[in-house]
Amino acid sequence: MTIEAIKFEKAPPLLAGLQNNSGELTYAWRPREATFQTVFKAVWLCGWTVAGYVAFTQAKSTADFNGRAFLIFWLMAWSIGWTYSIYQLVWILLGSQTAIANSQALTIASRIGPFARKRYYRPDQISRFRWTESRSTRQLNSATNPIRQPSGVNFDYGSKTIKILDGIDEPEAEALISRFREVLQIKRASE
Repeated sequence: MTIEAIKFEKAPPLLAGLQNNSGELTYAWRPREATFQTVFKAVWLCGWTVAGYVAFTQAKSTADFNGRAFLIFWLMAWSIGWTYSIYQLVWILLGSQTAIANSQALTIASRIGPFARKRYYRPDQISRFRWTESRSTRQLNSATNPIRQPSGVNFDYGSKTIKILDGIDEPEAEALISRFREVLQIKRASE
Protein backbone atom coordinates (compact mmCIF):
# COMPACT_ATOMS: atom_id res chain seq x y z
CA MET A 1 0.00 0.00 0.00
CA THR A 2 1.42 3.38 -0.96
CA ILE A 3 1.20 6.49 1.15
CA GLU A 4 -1.07 8.08 -1.48
CA ALA A 5 -3.58 5.22 -1.12
CA ILE A 6 -3.95 5.63 2.66
CA LYS A 7 -6.98 7.60 3.74
CA PHE A 8 -5.75 9.56 6.77
CA GLU A 9 -8.03 10.91 9.49
CA LYS A 10 -8.45 14.66 9.38
CA ALA A 11 -6.79 16.30 12.39
CA PRO A 12 -9.13 18.73 14.15
CA PRO A 13 -7.77 22.28 14.24
CA LEU A 14 -6.18 23.43 17.48
CA LEU A 15 -8.15 26.14 19.31
CA ALA A 16 -10.94 26.18 16.72
CA GLY A 17 -13.28 27.79 19.27
CA LEU A 18 -10.89 30.66 20.11
CA GLN A 19 -11.55 34.24 18.97
CA ASN A 20 -9.26 37.20 19.53
CA ASN A 21 -11.12 40.53 19.73
CA SER A 22 -8.63 43.37 20.30
CA GLY A 23 -6.65 41.54 22.98
CA GLU A 24 -9.65 39.80 24.54
CA LEU A 25 -9.66 36.03 24.05
CA THR A 26 -13.01 34.24 23.91
CA TYR A 27 -13.09 30.45 23.92
CA ALA A 28 -16.43 28.67 23.37
CA TRP A 29 -16.77 25.09 24.63
CA ARG A 30 -19.50 22.45 24.46
CA PRO A 31 -19.40 19.46 26.80
CA ARG A 32 -18.46 16.17 25.17
CA GLU A 33 -20.36 13.07 26.13
CA ALA A 34 -20.41 9.68 24.50
CA THR A 35 -23.58 8.94 22.53
CA PHE A 36 -24.17 5.67 24.39
CA GLN A 37 -24.02 7.43 27.75
CA THR A 38 -26.45 10.11 26.60
CA VAL A 39 -28.96 7.56 25.28
CA PHE A 40 -28.54 5.46 28.43
CA LYS A 41 -29.26 8.49 30.65
CA ALA A 42 -32.39 9.31 28.64
CA VAL A 43 -33.71 5.72 28.83
CA TRP A 44 -32.82 5.44 32.51
CA LEU A 45 -34.64 8.71 33.17
CA CYS A 46 -37.79 7.33 31.55
CA GLY A 47 -37.69 4.28 33.84
CA TRP A 48 -36.96 6.47 36.86
CA THR A 49 -39.95 8.67 35.99
CA VAL A 50 -42.26 5.64 35.80
CA ALA A 51 -40.95 4.42 39.18
CA GLY A 52 -41.71 7.81 40.72
CA TYR A 53 -45.22 7.85 39.27
CA VAL A 54 -45.93 4.35 40.63
CA ALA A 55 -44.61 5.30 44.08
CA PHE A 56 -46.70 8.49 44.07
CA THR A 57 -49.93 6.66 43.18
CA GLN A 58 -49.16 4.03 45.85
CA ALA A 59 -48.54 6.75 48.47
CA LYS A 60 -51.88 8.36 47.62
CA SER A 61 -53.87 5.14 47.78
CA THR A 62 -52.33 3.27 50.71
CA ALA A 63 -54.04 3.43 54.10
CA ASP A 64 -51.02 2.09 56.01
CA PHE A 65 -49.29 5.03 57.76
CA ASN A 66 -45.85 3.34 57.87
CA GLY A 67 -46.03 2.41 54.18
CA ARG A 68 -47.12 5.90 53.23
CA ALA A 69 -44.36 7.52 55.35
CA PHE A 70 -41.73 5.34 53.69
CA LEU A 71 -43.05 6.15 50.19
CA ILE A 72 -43.08 9.88 50.92
CA PHE A 73 -39.48 9.69 52.17
CA TRP A 74 -38.52 7.64 49.09
CA LEU A 75 -40.26 10.17 46.80
CA MET A 76 -38.24 13.01 48.34
CA ALA A 77 -34.98 11.18 47.56
CA TRP A 78 -36.38 10.19 44.15
CA SER A 79 -37.12 13.82 43.27
CA ILE A 80 -33.55 14.90 44.07
CA GLY A 81 -32.12 12.17 41.81
CA TRP A 82 -34.65 12.90 39.06
CA THR A 83 -33.91 16.64 39.10
CA TYR A 84 -30.15 16.07 38.97
CA SER A 85 -30.53 13.58 36.09
CA ILE A 86 -32.66 16.04 34.12
CA TYR A 87 -30.01 18.72 34.71
CA GLN A 88 -27.23 16.39 33.47
CA LEU A 89 -29.14 15.45 30.34
CA VAL A 90 -30.05 19.05 29.51
CA TRP A 91 -26.42 20.12 30.12
CA ILE A 92 -25.15 17.45 27.72
CA LEU A 93 -27.67 18.39 25.03
CA LEU A 94 -27.83 22.19 25.37
CA GLY A 95 -25.01 23.31 27.67
CA SER A 96 -21.98 25.40 26.79
CA GLN A 97 -19.20 27.19 28.59
CA THR A 98 -17.35 30.30 27.46
CA ALA A 99 -14.06 31.52 28.89
CA ILE A 100 -13.24 35.17 28.24
CA ALA A 101 -9.79 36.46 29.16
CA ASN A 102 -8.59 40.06 29.10
CA SER A 103 -6.15 42.08 31.19
CA GLN A 104 -8.82 42.84 33.84
CA ALA A 105 -10.56 39.48 34.37
CA LEU A 106 -11.11 35.87 33.47
CA THR A 107 -14.84 35.41 32.96
CA ILE A 108 -16.42 31.94 32.88
CA ALA A 109 -19.97 31.87 31.51
CA SER A 110 -21.94 28.63 31.79
CA ARG A 111 -25.10 28.56 29.70
CA ILE A 112 -28.02 26.17 29.23
CA GLY A 113 -30.40 27.61 26.65
CA PRO A 114 -31.55 31.05 27.87
CA PHE A 115 -30.13 30.55 31.39
CA ALA A 116 -26.59 31.69 32.10
CA ARG A 117 -24.30 32.15 35.06
CA LYS A 118 -21.13 34.23 34.90
CA ARG A 119 -18.24 34.13 37.31
CA TYR A 120 -15.41 36.66 37.31
CA TYR A 121 -11.85 36.00 38.49
CA ARG A 122 -9.10 38.58 39.07
CA PRO A 123 -5.90 37.71 37.17
CA ASP A 124 -3.64 38.66 40.09
CA GLN A 125 -5.37 35.99 42.24
CA ILE A 126 -5.01 33.18 39.66
CA SER A 127 -2.12 30.72 39.93
CA ARG A 128 -1.21 27.20 38.78
CA PHE A 129 -3.17 27.21 35.49
CA ARG A 130 -3.04 23.55 34.39
CA TRP A 131 -4.73 20.70 32.55
CA THR A 132 -5.88 17.75 34.66
CA GLU A 133 -6.26 14.28 33.27
CA SER A 134 -9.52 12.31 33.36
CA ARG A 135 -9.65 9.84 36.21
CA SER A 136 -11.97 7.57 38.11
CA THR A 137 -12.45 7.97 41.83
CA ARG A 138 -14.20 5.73 44.31
CA GLN A 139 -17.28 7.12 46.01
CA LEU A 140 -17.20 6.55 49.78
CA ASN A 141 -14.21 4.21 49.32
CA SER A 142 -16.41 1.68 47.57
CA ALA A 143 -14.48 -0.57 45.20
CA THR A 144 -17.64 -1.26 43.19
CA ASN A 145 -18.80 2.31 42.57
CA PRO A 146 -16.28 4.31 40.50
CA ILE A 147 -17.13 7.86 39.51
CA ARG A 148 -15.49 9.30 36.41
CA GLN A 149 -14.08 12.81 36.65
CA PRO A 150 -13.47 14.25 33.18
CA SER A 151 -10.30 16.04 32.17
CA GLY A 152 -10.40 19.81 32.35
CA VAL A 153 -8.54 23.04 32.96
CA ASN A 154 -7.89 23.87 36.61
CA PHE A 155 -6.50 26.95 38.26
CA ASP A 156 -6.04 28.01 41.85
CA TYR A 157 -7.92 31.11 42.94
CA GLY A 158 -6.78 32.05 46.41
CA SER A 159 -7.28 28.90 48.49
CA LYS A 160 -9.80 27.35 46.08
CA THR A 161 -9.26 25.23 42.95
CA ILE A 162 -11.58 26.13 40.05
CA LYS A 163 -12.28 23.58 37.28
CA ILE A 164 -13.54 24.64 33.86
CA LEU A 165 -13.97 23.15 30.37
CA ASP A 166 -14.76 19.55 31.39
CA GLY A 167 -13.64 17.03 28.80
CA ILE A 168 -11.08 19.19 26.99
CA ASP A 169 -8.13 17.30 25.51
CA GLU A 170 -4.56 17.96 26.63
CA PRO A 171 -3.16 19.57 23.42
CA GLU A 172 -6.09 21.98 23.20
CA ALA A 173 -5.93 22.77 26.92
CA GLU A 174 -2.17 23.41 26.91
CA ALA A 175 -2.45 25.75 23.90
CA LEU A 176 -5.37 27.59 25.50
CA ILE A 177 -3.61 27.90 28.86
CA SER A 178 -0.54 29.36 27.14
CA ARG A 179 -2.65 32.00 25.36
CA PHE A 180 -4.63 32.81 28.53
CA ARG A 181 -1.40 33.24 30.53
CA GLU A 182 -0.23 35.84 28.02
CA VAL A 183 -3.47 37.84 28.10
CA LEU A 184 -4.00 37.56 31.85
CA GLN A 185 -0.28 38.24 32.44
CA ILE A 186 0.18 35.18 34.61
CA LYS A 187 3.81 34.15 34.84
CA ARG A 188 4.71 30.50 34.47
CA ALA A 189 7.24 30.88 37.29
CA SER A 190 4.41 31.12 39.82
CA GLU A 191 3.33 27.65 38.78
